[in-house]
Amino acid sequence: MAITKRSLDKATKAEQELGPRVTGARYLRATSRIEVTYDSGVTVTAPIALIQDLATLETPATAAQLAKIEVSPDGRYIDWPKIDVSIYAPAFMRHILGNRAWMAEHARGMGSAKSEAKAAAARENGKKGGRPRKAQPPAHVPA
Repeated sequence: MAITKRSLDKATKAEQELGPRVTGARYLRATSRIEVTYDSGVTVTAPIALIQDLATLETPATAAQLAKIEVSPDGRYIDWPKIDVSIYAPAFMRHILGNRAWMAEHARGMGSAKSEAKAAAARENGKKGGRPRKAQPPAHVPA
């Protein structure tokens, strides 16, 4: 098969539709985050705890395992060979956000967090008769 300008243009367009390529990735040990840099100039940093594929490992990865990151030659995958995890780079944000079930479970505990500020706000609202009601829009009066 001969390579034509048309087939080359078609391949270039298909490549662009796949999304940006990763040019670098590293583990930030001090903050327990992954930093991924794309060829578009965008850098995304995310906590390990929010990356579903890493947060749901049977045995949590060590800092040494997380530090050993490889980017595939085509810039499409971020690999952790020591823990056998690979993430499709153009969809890295989806891996951070996780699937709906995992995110729902992850967020479930966030509302139950207790703090002195929440307790003080609840006490103040209690003195005023409880949680303030949401403002009701004015009733529509026909003209």
